[in-house]
Amino acid sequence: MIVHKNDVISLMMAQMRLKKNTVYEYMRHPEFPLPVRQLGTYKAYNLGAVCDFLAIEEEDAVRIISATKTQLNQPQAA
Repeated sequence: MIVHKNDVISLMMAQMRLKKNTVYEYMRHPEFPLPVRQLGTYKAYNLGAVCDFLAIEEEDAVRIISATKTQLNQPQAA
C-alpha cells in the first residue's frame, strides 16, 4: 500500500478506527538506517490498544508494509 505522506495519519486512523486525539510517534528502525528510503515503525496509541505500522518512507509517499493492533491488558469493568 502506498499513500502520500500528508495522508498517512488519516489513513492509519481510518484503517485502525482510531480517534482524532491518537498520539503518533515515528521511530527509525536501527537495523535499516536508509538515507532516502527509511524503514520505520509508526506507533499509534489509542484507548486500550497499541497499533504498529511498519513502513518505508519514500520521496513523497510512505509504503505501508504491515499493520498490527495489540490490545492492552485492562481490568474488566464490573
